[in-house]
Amino acid sequence: MCVCVCVCVCVCLHRWTPGSGGFLVLRALLLTSGKDTLARLSPTLLLALKPLLSDPEGQPTLRLAVLQLLDQVLDCADGRGAGLAAGDAGAALLLDAALLTPLTWRAGKTAAAIRYAAVTALASCLRRGLLPAKPVLRLMNDNTLWPLIAQELDEDW
Repeated sequence: MCVCVCVCVCVCLHRWTPGSGGFLVLRALLLTSGKDTLARLSPTLLLALKPLLSDPEGQPTLRLAVLQLLDQVLDCADGRGAGLAAGDAGAALLLDAALLTPLTWRAGKTAAAIRYAAVTALASCLRRGLLPAKPVLRLMNDNTLWPLIAQELDEDW
């Protein structure tokens, strides 16, 4: 049922704003679903969000709101965020679809805010132990993740 709701809501993702009905329904769905539901929902959701989050010319307020929502779910004390990064494949999808592209440096205050939100979500994943070692080590070994993290260390937050 929740996957159907997610698909129906995400169909018009390109017309969303942070206050639109579709985004608010998705927000309510993510914030009220348990870990198992989020695990079933995660692949569909992350694949739907990938074009939005990986488009640096896209709606910055929406990209920022989505990253903040993901961080809020990932940082839940009840562990429900583990559903978004379930297993090696889920963690790899979370990193690839939602976090890596927004971490890429681009000029401007808006881009910095989006990078900050992505760093915060990644930090929540690491703090809560949601990312299995295998996908993280793969990204470190192929020199994908470390340059993104290193550039964030130079930021003047």
